[in-house]
Amino acid sequence: MSLRVAAIVIEVMILTAMIYSFFLGLRLTLSDLGLQPKYERFLKWALTTLGVFILTFFIAHLILFYPGFIP
Repeated sequence: MSLRVAAIVIEVMILTAMIYSFFLGLRLTLSDLGLQPKYERFLKWALTTLGVFILTFFIAHLILFYPGFIP
């Protein structure tokens, strides 16, 4: 496993944690502002789908544009 692959995996894990934390905070904020409980399931699926798309975008850019190591 090269150093580049390890760096990308670590960055993806950090980005996943950041996206998860952001969307969890957004969901809790919307719940506190009076979002009805019947919309909780839709909101969870919508944020999960959006998170997957954002994470896929970040992974694609990390793989394509991550700088190589010059010896």
